[in-house]
Amino acid sequence: MSIAGSLEAYSLPELFRLLDSGSKSGKLVIQIQSGSVASNAKGAYSIWFYKGRLVGLTTPEERQELIDSIQAKGWLSERVIEKLVPLCPDGRPLGTYFKSIGALTEEQLTELFQVDLDLILKLFEINSGRFIFEDLSNEDKTDVLTHMPCLEMTGISLKGTEVALIALRETNNWDRFSDQLPEESSGLQKLVAQPQYRLVSLELEIWKHANSITPLDTIAKAVKESQMTVQKAAFRLMMSGQVEEVPHANLRAGLVSLRPLPSTSASPISADTQNKQKQEEKKPKATVSLLQNVVGFLRKQF
Repeated sequence: MSIAGSLEAYSLPELFRLLDSGSKSGKLVIQIQSGSVASNAKGAYSIWFYKGRLVGLTTPEERQELIDSIQAKGWLSERVIEKLVPLCPDGRPLGTYFKSIGALTEEQLTELFQVDLDLILKLFEINSGRFIFEDLSNEDKTDVLTHMPCLEMTGISLKGTEVALIALRETNNWDRFSDQLPEESSGLQKLVAQPQYRLVSLELEIWKHANSITPLDTIAKAVKESQMTVQKAAFRLMMSGQVEEVPHANLRAGLVSLRPLPSTSASPISADTQNKQKQEEKKPKATVSLLQNVVGFLRKQF
């Protein structure tokens, strides 16, 4: 099964988050159109995922990029590579195989993976193009791996949401995401008990204020940053699956702070009144779900 669309409708951070949250396996093909921000990138790039994790990249040239990089760095000679490559078991990343026989180290594989990652991060700068995702998630592990470009894979992987977080930290093209930034009046609600990734200081401060009722403009004042800076950092947390936006947080805060008003009557309480109060106390109190329903209703009104 395949899904396709435009990068104007679905941004790469959104796609990476969806593939991660759905633990998808398959190939995400990015077809870059002329006039894109990433002017040096042309053609179709294939980004490979396994259970929501980025595992590799193949470029439009479809060369043996990994093997060429190993040779260019002088780590293995062409003669040695020609002897070793045919011995790599089917469905096993070439990098993993080279490491298992002591031909390459973990540090060297990390350096090779970083080359692919740097190129993928540049793709996050594009502002026009098409995508198609060829879903292999319903196939068994053996069949999935037979579709993977194992000779282009180091064996190192990253969660899709972590890639989105890294890319958004480095992007200069925030105009592309202007319509997706959380509103200043919105709050944030945590989706995980603890941050899944190492956050920078501003992201961590915003995470600490993610209590669903504190709006972003208030958070901006607390951390002494501009509202736009806080909105961008909040968006990074959203796309990395750490938090979700809570619209009209100030309304929710107002509802939560409601308390019964004290009685203005100074007259003694009659026995009938006391009985009525006891009956009222026995009735079920308003639940959190009821409060949430009220908040949901108010959201629709504004």
